[in-house]
Formats: sequence, structure tokens, C-alpha cells
Amino acid sequence: MGVCAGIRESGPSSEAPALERFVLVKTGPAGPWMVARDFNSVITRDETSNYVSFSAQRSSDFVNWINEEGFVDMGYSGPKLTWVKHESTDGAKGARLDRAMCNLEWRGRYPEAVVEHLPCVASDHAPLLIRLYGRQCSNRLNFFHFQAAWITHQDLQQVVGRIWSPEENLADNIRRVADGLSSWNMDVFGNVYTRKRSLLSRIGGIQKILARRSHSGLRRLERNLQTQLEETLY
Repeated sequence: MGVCAGIRESGPSSEAPALERFVLVKTGPAGPWMVARDFNSVITRDETSNYVSFSAQRSSDFVNWINEEGFVDMGYSGPKLTWVKHESTDGAKGARLDRAMCNLEWRGRYPEAVVEHLPCVASDHAPLLIRLYGRQCSNRLNFFHFQAAWITHQDLQQVVGRIWSPEENLADNIRRVADGLSSWNMDVFGNVYTRKRSLLSRIGGIQKILARRSHSGLRRLERNLQTQLEETLY
């Protein structure tokens, strides 16, 4: 696979010296390289919104550093901004500070790799989802996922007790419990995954629009959906 580096920094120490501290590609391991992190820099002003900290010189230095290290920007899908700070009013400022880049050898090995900017939820930075083989096919097997929220329900132990049969072997019991809990989840909790995907999709769509223009109504709707997502997950 080669070398993948994901680095997250925060606080004042991640300001100007960020690039200087990361010049290790040429002296690091040879071969395929991919790095994803908050670079605290943008390539052009188009990657910003109401961003008073934009510096043409800093952007030029960033572009020169990318070229010197032999990196290729992997692009993205999703909202343009990866960092957003909402002001006390309904306005916001932001920039594409986070990105994934690789060298040509890594890109040649994973030509279908894509980067997706996920919605900002628990942080003012958007998570980056990197898929090595593009978007997966939809005809995958459905796997059973135990959901942590089930533990909070007082009937969980009784439900498992009713489904588990001492006359069946372990493999059959596991299948029975998986099927039974999946049905119980639909009846008691509703489909958490479907609701989560729906909420994240709506939040991501709103953040895409807000990256282009400010809208107080959409900002209020985003806050409401964020609250609904927290209630769904926790």
C-alpha cells in the first residue's frame, strides 16, 4: 500500500511553521506516499469564504512546497470548505484547510482513490473520507452491526434471552440473535442507520450551500439538524 500519513493539529502551534515541520517526504521512506491533514493553508482565494486571514504570499509558498515535494492534490467531493467558524451572527467564515495529497507513485497504484468531505458535526473541521477503490458497489452483503444504543434499553437482555435457544448450536444462535435484534431495532429504535444517513446528507447539502453564500434560515436549520443527529446517535 505504501505510506499513508494522517496528522491532526490544533491550537496556535499549528500556524505558520506547519509546512516547515512536515518536510520529511524527501527524507522519509521511498515509494508510494499519501498524506491527509490540516495544512492550515489554501492554494487560492477561491478555497475560502469571508476568510480575512488569506495571504497570497502564504498560498504561493504552499503551492511551491507542494511542487517541491512532488505531491498531487487528490481533489474532493462534498462541501468546499473543510473548516468553518460560525460568528455570533448568522454569518460564517471558512476555508479548505484540510486536504489529501499523494505522490505520482501512490496515485499510479490507486488511480480510483477518491476523497469525500464529510459534514462538520462534532468539530469545526470536516472529516476526510478516503476511498482507495472509488465508491463501492451497492450490491454488497448486509452485515449485522451491534448498535451501542441497544445497551441503554432495559429490555435488551430479555430479548436476547427469548431468541437464544439451548437446543441450537452457536452458529445458528448467532444468526437467530442477529435477525431478532435487527427486527427489534426496527420496532423499538427505528432504523438508526437510515436516519443518520438522512440527517448527514441534509447537513452536508446545507453546508455546501453555506460555503457559497450566507443564509440565516439555512444556518438555523443546520443547527436543528445537528441537534437531531446528536439525539439519534446518543
